[in-house]
Amino acid sequence: MKFSLDPKAARQMRTLLKTKEPTIIEMCREIGENPATFFEGHDWSGLDLRPCGDLSEVSFKGAVMDGVTCTSAQAKAIQASGPRSMIDVVIVETEPEFEREDARAAYARAEELIASAKENGATELSLDHPDCRALDRLPPKISLLDRLTSLNLGGTTVSDLSPLADLTALQTLKLSGTAVRNLSSL
Repeated sequence: MKFSLDPKAARQMRTLLKTKEPTIIEMCREIGENPATFFEGHDWSGLDLRPCGDLSEVSFKGAVMDGVTCTSAQAKAIQASGPRSMIDVVIVETEPEFEREDARAAYARAEELIASAKENGATELSLDHPDCRALDRLPPKISLLDRLTSLNLGGTTVSDLSPLADLTALQTLKLSGTAVRNLSSL
């Protein structure tokens, strides 16, 4: 993919690339933008705002905030600023903690596969994948896959299926080799 940037955007991009893992709010400041108004009127669908902390001074007026991941306090701040829409917002209070690094990597890979499935409107998803073997919990964003009819969790160590409770289109669920012992959450 090739794209061109105007001189201001090119300077901003160079600044961002030099910044070590900034939050979106920090990135705004780094490129000389005001985070209080930068997010107004734009489409921020799917954005993970949890690392940004307090959003009470940020306006999302007229913005599309569908499918964002945030804490309940952040969701209240976003809602108070008057976004155009906030559909399928995922509320997560804390970052998950992992006892093993392979479980963290598996979780990250599962999040990528879920994001791709959501973006493509997939009806099927398989987490029976070598990169997901150590997956011990389902990312909350899996609940956004409302078109999902088939899910394969085989080979993972997932035990809690409660994030799947709202997937009303789900018809096939493969659980071979998982730690699931109870289906009552479905």
